Amino acid sequence: MTRPAPARIAVPGLALVLCLAVALPARAARASAAVRPRAAVLVDPALPALDVPAPDRKALVEGLAGWDARFLDAAAFARALSSDDADVAVTTGPAFPEEAWAAFLAHLSRGGSWLHLGGVPLSVPCGLEGGRRVPRPRTNALHRALGLVRAHEVDVEGLATAATAEAPALVPLALRLGARRAWAFDVRFTREPEVPDESGSDGVREAVVRPLALAVDREGTPVAAPFVVIDRLRGGLAGGRWVLAPVDASLGAATIRALADVAASEPLCLEVRPALAVVRPGERPEALVALLRPRVRQGAAPPASRAVLVDPSGREAASSPLDLVAAGSEAKGRAAFPPLPPGAAEGLWRVRVEIRGIRAGDGLAREAGFLVAKDGSLSGGPAITAGRDFLLRDGHPVPAVGMTLMAPDVHRRFLSEAEPLGWERDLASLGREGVNLVRTGIWTGWRRLAPGGTPTEEALRAFEAFVLLARRHGMAVVFTFFAFLPETWGGGNAYLDPSAVEAQRRFVSAFATRAKGARDLVWDLVNEPSFSSPKRLWQTRPNGDESERAAFAAWLGAGDPVEAARVRARWRALPATPLDLPGEEDFSVRAVLAGALPFRGRDYRLFAQEAFTSWVRTMRAAIRDAGSEGLVTVGTDEGGTGEMPNPLLFGEAVDLTGNHTWWNDGDLLWDLVVTRLPGKPALAGETGLMSAERPDGAPWNAGAGRAAILERKLVTAIAAGAAGFVPWIWRTNPYMPSDNEAGIGLLRADGSAREELAAFRSVARFLCENGALPEGREPERAVVVLPHARLMAGRDGAHEASRRAVRLLAQELRVGVRAASDLTLAGTLGEPSLVVVPSPGLVPEEAWRALLGAARGGATVLLTGPFDADEDAVPRGRSAALGLPVASRPVEAEETLEVAGTRHRLRFGTARLVREEKAVVAGDPVPQVRVFPLGTGRLVLAPLPVELAEEGSAARAVYAEALRLSGLAPDVTVVPDDPGVLVLPLASPGGVLLAVVSEGGGHRRLTVTPSATGVPVEVALPSGRSLLLALDRATGRVTATSAPPATPPWPAPRRGGVE
Repeated sequence: MTRPAPARIAVPGLALVLCLAVALPARAARASAAVRPRAAVLVDPALPALDVPAPDRKALVEGLAGWDARFLDAAAFARALSSDDADVAVTTGPAFPEEAWAAFLAHLSRGGSWLHLGGVPLSVPCGLEGGRRVPRPRTNALHRALGLVRAHEVDVEGLATAATAEAPALVPLALRLGARRAWAFDVRFTREPEVPDESGSDGVREAVVRPLALAVDREGTPVAAPFVVIDRLRGGLAGGRWVLAPVDASLGAATIRALADVAASEPLCLEVRPALAVVRPGERPEALVALLRPRVRQGAAPPASRAVLVDPSGREAASSPLDLVAAGSEAKGRAAFPPLPPGAAEGLWRVRVEIRGIRAGDGLAREAGFLVAKDGSLSGGPAITAGRDFLLRDGHPVPAVGMTLMAPDVHRRFLSEAEPLGWERDLASLGREGVNLVRTGIWTGWRRLAPGGTPTEEALRAFEAFVLLARRHGMAVVFTFFAFLPETWGGGNAYLDPSAVEAQRRFVSAFATRAKGARDLVWDLVNEPSFSSPKRLWQTRPNGDESERAAFAAWLGAGDPVEAARVRARWRALPATPLDLPGEEDFSVRAVLAGALPFRGRDYRLFAQEAFTSWVRTMRAAIRDAGSEGLVTVGTDEGGTGEMPNPLLFGEAVDLTGNHTWWNDGDLLWDLVVTRLPGKPALAGETGLMSAERPDGAPWNAGAGRAAILERKLVTAIAAGAAGFVPWIWRTNPYMPSDNEAGIGLLRADGSAREELAAFRSVARFLCENGALPEGREPERAVVVLPHARLMAGRDGAHEASRRAVRLLAQELRVGVRAASDLTLAGTLGEPSLVVVPSPGLVPEEAWRALLGAARGGATVLLTGPFDADEDAVPRGRSAALGLPVASRPVEAEETLEVAGTRHRLRFGTARLVREEKAVVAGDPVPQVRVFPLGTGRLVLAPLPVELAEEGSAARAVYAEALRLSGLAPDVTVVPDDPGVLVLPLASPGGVLLAVVSEGGGHRRLTVTPSATGVPVEVALPSGRSLLLALDRATGRVTATSAPPATPPWPAPRRGGVE
């Protein structure tokens, strides 16, 4: 693959026109002499000047010349706003008089406008104490109440600044801005979900934000919007136009005048969408037009307008008058063009709508697009298939450099309000970043898109257009059908009600039928699935409906009296206990059961895994029956490492697995290792940064810290052997009723890029040139057996034990590791050199037989803690069969363990004293690790659950001894041996891909020697950063690196290494 072209991002107001007055003359928004805007300007000298220069009174006066502008102290400012005596409120700097807040909010609630100059507005409330202004602690409470959730400081010193088409008067001024800092907002422009029973529902689109100017870095990426305009279109603040200049520059009169002109003009939104996103030759193209003017009342005459049809070559193909029908503040119309001729050019056509007469000398124009394509156009494309470790493109392995993408304006409603021109611009931007796979799908609105489960033709055409456009840019598409739970269309259970499943089959089949013959599609059946109660998402809990009751009873074998008696026995239930669904008490971790039946909860969890797998097979069959051969997957989140649908348990029913690495920033390697099946590729899907705040509301991570986290996630994904990554999401969605969602996305709502984009870009570019390196990589020879029997029985500690095992092996002992479940071990264990079973407590009988078979075949099998009990906690006498009579006893707070002649101290925390047991051998003065030869291998038995101790030297010693006995050599040596740095080489015949991930503070200088080359490599790694290196297999020479840019303080270069 070749290196992507330099970045150029589609930005609202720059390349992508969203609700934009593109033909706005420089002074068109300036009021006539007859109607002068009334401005209440807050210039109270008692307010402190913070962060930014104090307002220049002369510049303010000159900038507002021609206005009815009054310069007021805090009291007069509040009175003016309370009496509705101002059209525009003007504020400067962060300081704001807290007693004026109610009046200011009332002004905005009446649809009043706002001009803010300098710094983060409303962030330092100032009170009055004894006649003196007292600054309060900084807060985001005031601006958050207006949808301006968080402000992020961005260094813009020395960057070029360009004005957008929204404010042409700024063009000659923006270059002379002279700012050192700008503040970029996370914004939320909705309050409630439109569909309350859908967890992925967005809300009413109350506002739009657009940049008036952009600060652009050396790669051409806009990193901040020093000036923005926010039009409040709906909701409680409708009618206002807010112009914000959150910079630390001293703004001159001309700049203030240009910003004031925008603030004084009318808030507008012109929406244009095709009636069908794909039009066939012979069909009539139509466009839906809506003009929203929140200040216009009922009865206003609609403006004059026209629509023009433009073919792919740019030639005007037709025009049409457009009659808009006004209803309150919104005017709607439909532009209809003549039918396309049979030979109409295929490709992207455009509809340009022009509206005149809204304001004197003012006009609006907006373009939308649709594709012209024949029936069956989706057939074809490069063949995306599944290899052992990677996705294959026409048979060649290609690491997935992915991105989640919906729409730049309506976001999750991109299928119901399709506008392909916006998709085209975003896809072009992603192509320049090296993206080769785009993930999209349906997170909300299934009943709107598909009444009764049958998708509308409009939805299917939109789907078709999206896939065709992605194909134009060389991108495969992962299309997601459902999110969190499949839609039921009135059924009682998402997975088990026959009427719901049949509606889902219709839904899935319709898309698969439309995509028959498409070779570049991957079907994601459900995003982050839960089972099966919509009231308990991200858990596995019963829904309680009759379909579920009947299915659970059948799974238990409740109709057979003998089997029913066995069920009650393993539940430890009374003989007359109904074989019914478990209650919440059966799922909780308890020191005293008090009548709870944890094994009933366990059985439900196992039933849920099998029922989900059956549902996956049903949907997969529907896709195949419809004629689609696209790969099938399920995008699980980190709950899939536990009781939620688990890739290691349903993975045989899909073509690739994966995990959404989102929450577990401290266990990223484990996240992916425990969800990857051998022989199938796995994606690090929906990876990204969760929003987090400090107690004062400020962002928890900012700037370079955010970039370093994403970088670590992407590099760790490759280190874990993932087939690639798919971050969530390209553009922030401001229409989710969530302050969390407001901060997620590589591009902010104003079109500027967050710092994470640079991290994504560096890793993506490296993979574009070196991603095929791990093709045919050597498989891991160490296996961690996940104690799922323990986990499903509701006994905590299973995750902690396996996390510690993965970290010990991969990060401290430097050997590659994969995972297998103790519930499916016989079919997935393979032929490893080392098998580790960490603190299982319960070992299923089939798993025990598989472990003995592995040892007899030459493997070293390490078990820590007691292992005699099977999955039902029934003792099986396994220790006695080895000639080692043991008894299980609770661990003590202080324990000692002898490993290879050396004694190690362990300490167990309070919670473990009533949860964990040890294997006590009669006559042993000190617990010790024992080795039992078996066939050509051995069992290594550590009597204590060492992974769950608070002190770690014993666990490392036990694992090191097992590794020595196995004969498995480390994959890499690291000097100094710093366990805070993950170093994993992926060796293949074509070379070595080396991942280096710092998890700690402080710069590192390391000498890294992969065993595959035997050649040392000197690496300098800044604090918290990560990188990938490509090494020549024969010489060990570094041929490429994703080394991050030199961000001070950077270690001095070291000769012969990688800097």
